[in-house]
Amino acid sequence: MPTFDADGCPVGCDNKDTTKSGTYTSKVSPPEGNSCSCYPGLLKLANELEVFSSTMTQLVFPDLIEVDAQGSNPAVWIDGSSSIQLTTVLFPKLVSIKSSGGMGLALGQLRAVNVSFPELVNITAGKTALHIDSCWTETLSFPKLVNITAATRYGIYVYQNDKLTTLDLPSLESITSNSGVYLQENNALVNLSLPQVVSVTGGAESLACLTNQRLKSVSLPNVVTMASLFLNGNTALATVSLPNVVTMGSLLLSRNTALTTVSLPRVTSIVGGTNDFGAL
Repeated sequence: MPTFDADGCPVGCDNKDTTKSGTYTSKVSPPEGNSCSCYPGLLKLANELEVFSSTMTQLVFPDLIEVDAQGSNPAVWIDGSSSIQLTTVLFPKLVSIKSSGGMGLALGQLRAVNVSFPELVNITAGKTALHIDSCWTETLSFPKLVNITAATRYGIYVYQNDKLTTLDLPSLESITSNSGVYLQENNALVNLSLPQVVSVTGGAESLACLTNQRLKSVSLPNVVTMASLFLNGNTALATVSLPNVVTMGSLLLSRNTALTTVSLPRVTSIVGGTNDFGAL
């Protein structure tokens, strides 16, 4: 981790931008040519944050509390395919991310080692709320994230993150969307645990885990209502624990060749959908 000055910026940061303070209403996109961008004094961004910089290694928003974007693009979009040298992404005070028509927080092809959203509580989006795609980051932690809401598409979408071993969401309680949680081809991820989630809405993909080769367990100990559960091709998956689910719309388990334990002790009926236990 870098050392910081009195404004919360990395010492020696070559783009310390103090012109965007308080509430700022224009889009923020760190410039090319700098190795560090820091925005002390920016409290609320009433627009989009887009990161596409091939030279930047450090990105810090030391005082930002809220992002509220009104367009169709993601509210916070960090594109690692362009920002190939980015190692540090810090939002130490960010509490809320909102997008009226686009995704909420989108992380794509991110290589950064230090990624921190320690105070983030809410993500509300017009499309997918939390989108993590093709990242090389090993650990993503959102320790205070409580609510995820997506008007369309996914609440959480995690796809082809070959280095991701840990997705930490210890405080998450509610996922409201029309396609719930979707995890596919995250071949380093070992466990999916959502210990505080009570309700997961979503149609055919309320919770879908597909071809995550090292995924060994799925645990949602407090979920009561789940529209659907779809587990397919997770060849290391051994246990699925949903001890408090009472209502489930559909269940599909297929090609999970190591699966030995599926715990649904309170489910009395599965309403509709496909129930295929033929090839666990």
